[in-house]
Amino acid sequence: MATDARSWWGAGFTVTRRGYDTGEVEAAFDRAAADYAVIVADRDELARGEVRAREQIAALQQELRELHAAPIDGENLSARLRHMLQLAQEEAAEVRAHAHTAATATVEQARAQARDIHEDAVTWARKTREETDGTNHRRLADASEQATAIVVEAERQVAKLQREAEDARAEAARRTEASEARARELVADAEAEAARLEKEAELERIRLDEASQARRAQAEHDFETAMTARRQEADAAREAAEKARREAADADRKAQEAAAGRLATTRATTAELEQHQRELGARFTAVRELLDRAAAALPEATSTS
Repeated sequence: MATDARSWWGAGFTVTRRGYDTGEVEAAFDRAAADYAVIVADRDELARGEVRAREQIAALQQELRELHAAPIDGENLSARLRHMLQLAQEEAAEVRAHAHTAATATVEQARAQARDIHEDAVTWARKTREETDGTNHRRLADASEQATAIVVEAERQVAKLQREAEDARAEAARRTEASEARARELVADAEAEAARLEKEAELERIRLDEASQARRAQAEHDFETAMTARRQEADAAREAAEKARREAADADRKAQEAAAGRLATTRATTAELEQHQRELGARFTAVRELLDRAAAALPEATSTS
């Protein structure tokens, strides 16, 4: 008796005398095993994809941490700011060096001129005194006046050179102060630019961190959704396979019970027929014996008559 058994893959098994056809059942189980292997492979691939996504997220987070932790100093400024700061520093150093050189040269020049004038005055006075030895007092007085005038002029020249040196020092100090002010202005601009860049980097870090968290949450959600679907499919496959096994076992049990019942009925009928045959044989033997006795009695009855 055939049964219309349906499994989750839609295949019907042909019922034979001993239950479902063994080849069809094994083929169905092979298909279920192949589908389950595909599910396992997909699950492993999703797991590997999640690992790769986590590694990429970790790398981005590490880059953000390094960017956030990097100190904002001269090395981290833009090339333009570093160049401006370097020019300002070089200009200030050049102004200082030039002012120092000019002041030193002016002072040395004044000192040299003063020494020359003083030496000339002393030499001329000595020469004058030597020439006036043995001369009158008037010539000595004139020489003394000239020597005094020369010394006064030398002192005036020295004072003038000293004033010029002081003016040079003041000009050098002014230019140095201007250069230093310019350098401070450039440094302030550089620090403001660095603060702006740091703020932009922090905002970018926050944006990337939020984006990475969103991508990670989406990846985890997709993975959980896919794994839930795969688990549901696997559970459905297992339930369908178990149902098919139960149906096959139940059909086989019922077929065996029916066959056993029919065999018992057949055996009982056969036993009854054999008993009836034995009874008929016994009756037939008894009848034959009666017939034989009757046949034997007929001649005797005839002769007696």
